[in-house]
Amino acid sequence: MMTVPTPAPANFNRLPSAQISLSVASGTAPLTVQATAINASDSDGTVTAYYWKSADGQQASGASANFVFAQAGSYLINLLIEDNAGGRRGFTTRVVVASAPCGCAFAHAFWPLGFGHTKPPGLNALGAHITVENSRAPFVRQADRMQR
Repeated sequence: MMTVPTPAPANFNRLPSAQISLSVASGTAPLTVQATAINASDSDGTVTAYYWKSADGQQASGASANFVFAQAGSYLINLLIEDNAGGRRGFTTRVVVASAPCGCAFAHAFWPLGFGHTKPPGLNALGAHITVENSRAPFVRQADRMQR
């Protein structure tokens, strides 16, 4: 039995194309990023849909999307575009988020002096009595005061 091959279609659907533009590609948490599809086109039709998804699960649709990254890390943002013939193509970019500064004025003010750490009798096993070496001024945690 002889099988006759099915002829190839006369016209193939060409997949759409685009690029991703970010308002910022890196910064400190919480970081708000606007992602925009630019130069979106389809040589044999039109781009009909834009689907966005970030590595931490945020989703959006439309030519642009806003993402908020609350934690430090490296995140991928994916864009999937679709054309009028159902052809889809994906694009990816990366956002890098750094930790926010701790805002600990006390720790930064005394850190250059160094901390001495001693455990006088009567304090808990954590040895929470802390002194600044240059002045020997004692600092006792509130939790230790409550245990006495």
